[in-house]
This record gives sequence, C-alpha cells and structure tokens, in this order.
Amino acid sequence: MTRLFREGRTETVRSCSNESCAFVRALEEGEEAEECRRLLRCASERHQNLYRLAMTGGGIDRHLFCLYVVSKYLGLDSAFLKEVLSEPWRLSTSQTAVQQVELFDLVNHPEFISCGGGFGPEAEECRRLLRCASERHQNLYRLAMTGGGIDRHLFCLYVVSKYLGLDSAFLKEVLSEPWRLSTSQTAVQQVELFDLVNHPEFISCGGGFGPVADDGYGVSYSIVGENMINFHISCKHSCPHT
Repeated sequence: MTRLFREGRTETVRSCSNESCAFVRALEEGEEAEECRRLLRCASERHQNLYRLAMTGGGIDRHLFCLYVVSKYLGLDSAFLKEVLSEPWRLSTSQTAVQQVELFDLVNHPEFISCGGGFGPEAEECRRLLRCASERHQNLYRLAMTGGGIDRHLFCLYVVSKYLGLDSAFLKEVLSEPWRLSTSQTAVQQVELFDLVNHPEFISCGGGFGPVADDGYGVSYSIVGENMINFHISCKHSCPHT
C-alpha cells in the first residue's frame, strides 16, 4: 500500500530483474566472493530503485491495468496490450511487513517466530474472476426478482403447450437438459433473529433439499454470522457416480 495517494493505493515491485538474475547466476557458477558481493549490491540497488518508482506511481502494473480498462471501455483492440498482458509472471514474491516482526521480542521469545503469510499464484487474476462471477450472480438475481428468470417462463410455456396440445421441439430439448447442480440459500434474515455469539447452541445446518437430476447434487447453504458457512449436500444413492 503506497500512502502518497489519497486513500492509498497498491503497486507491484517486480523483484526478478536482470541484476538479480546476474547475481544468482554468479552464485551458481561459483564466481569469486567479491564478485558475488558486487552483483548483490547492484541487485539490491536496482530493487530499491524499483521500490521507489512503485511508491511514487512509476510502477508498471497499475499503468498497464489502467490502459487495459480504458481499451475495454473504448472498445479498442491493442496488439501491445495483448502481447504485454499475455506475458507469464512465473515468479511472484511478497514480504511480510517489517513493522509486524518488530512487535515481538524474537530473541527472548523464539516461539513467536513463524513462516509469515502466504499467497497463491495469480491471486490478482483469481480476485478478478471472483468479482466477475459475483457481478454476474447479482445480475441474474436482479433478473429473477424482476421476472427475467428462465425457469418460470419455461414452465409457463410447458403448461400452455400441454393445454393447447402442441408438441414443441424447443421445449423438449430445453426441458431435457439436466441440472446437475441445484443450490439454494437459507435467508440471512432468519439467522439474524438469534444471538449466535451468546447462544451458539442455536446454530444449525439450516434447511436442505434433494437433487433435481438423478446424477446431480442438491446444495443448501447458510451464511451464519461472520465466521461460518454451513452446507447440506444431498444426492441419490441410486447413482454410482455421486
């Protein structure tokens, strides 16, 4: 988090530089100690310079992301952005803030020493996809609330077709599609009726329901407060694959 900007911002320091690679290669090839120290100083100075650039808005990642957003907004196809953003970042590093380590007396209390935090590869991409999935889900939710869902429309067409005695190839195909995953949520308002902190005995797994396909699953979930999500997952014993 860089604090030189209003409300802060984040930026990435790319630690894999030509200078750091030269230092690692010198170690692997058994260069003289003095040469390795010289290359380490060069790599450290380069890293410090990249760090300062990131702090003052001169990093590359946020600039590229901004160009990407603007290109999508304007509907422009950029060969430059395609090439740059397709580059794989095979080494991703991060550091636990030194200020956190200084809170402990590690000399007299070595039991406080830990491996620090951790993160998975391409965390930013996972967050982006989660935001896209959440926005899509919210949009589907709004459509369902305002009569734009698909299930009741299809059911209505099915009822009308039976009433009129019509044979619809479209409905046959659509209604024969298996919905192997059926999910539903216990309303959050019901959970808020209980004081789950002082009365944890009121916590339950919520409701449940069966699958709508012979080889599918029925998943009922309940968000219980801030620290728990309960699931009911059901399937048919008659299906050997579930």
